[in-house]
Amino acid sequence: MYTKNPHATGHSKSLRPVLSALLMVWLAASGLGFCMDQHDSEKRDLAAQAKLFRELGYDGAGHLAQEFGYAGIGTRNVTVEQRAASLAAEGLRMHHVYARVVLENENPIDLKRVAEVMPTLAAHRSQLVVLLLGNRKADLDERAVTVLAQIADLAKPHGVPVAIYPHHNDYTENLTEALRIVRKLDRPDEVGVMFNLIHWQNCDPNRDLRAVLTEAAPYLKAVSINGTNKDKPAVLPLSQGDFDNAELLAILREIGFQHPVQTTGSPGCAGAVSCSLHHRLRSRTLQTLRKGLASRLRPPHRRGRPDHPASQ
Repeated sequence: MYTKNPHATGHSKSLRPVLSALLMVWLAASGLGFCMDQHDSEKRDLAAQAKLFRELGYDGAGHLAQEFGYAGIGTRNVTVEQRAASLAAEGLRMHHVYARVVLENENPIDLKRVAEVMPTLAAHRSQLVVLLLGNRKADLDERAVTVLAQIADLAKPHGVPVAIYPHHNDYTENLTEALRIVRKLDRPDEVGVMFNLIHWQNCDPNRDLRAVLTEAAPYLKAVSINGTNKDKPAVLPLSQGDFDNAELLAILREIGFQHPVQTTGSPGCAGAVSCSLHHRLRSRTLQTLRKGLASRLRPPHRRGRPDHPASQ
């Protein structure tokens, strides 16, 4: 569970209501507020980034794995293990590791490296989040299922969940397509999907949010939200836009969702306001969620939630 950090600075006080609001969903198994990754124009080193996350009141961060297809944003030549160690030094978790799977390559992903990072992911109770890249006009479903099965076989002994992240122009660019793949694989306890609000708005043919989340529920491993508009999707701070995130979180609670929720930002979004990690994380994300949640949600029954990772 999220616990108040006695060392948090004044910066984190403005963020705590957001975290509390997110937690009310109760993402009972591992409900946490956390920063997705190091989109950091100030190019802090790993230790400084981790310290900042802690000071801002986050429970951890995600990581775009450079050994799995990411060039590195702000911080280059960083391994999964290095990111995890820097977070652990501040009492934080590495919640997600993102990896690209290029379906049409002879080796879509470095499976040896996947196996090597599994102990680290297990220690942080991380999820491995995969983006499936490939020709959208080709039928690559069988290939996707085969590769996901290989990844799942490596992850299962360590208890690491795997989730498809739908992204614009990927082979699975929306939740509907990602669900098609995981249903064919049929290993819902091990391989599922991640819901991303902005990609749902931009790419998913199913416009009924409640229906989408309810359909995805058996496979839903993580959710990413952001401030946005109903008619003009955008990546905004949670306090901006007219989209009702409180309603989204209420639906998650109704379907029994018990996994992480993260907030989405982008380098472009940050650049528009000052291109500063500090600005984005300290943006007033709260009142919008809090007002809606206070009237809709009550703390759910607590059924043996695991201890906060920082206390283990």
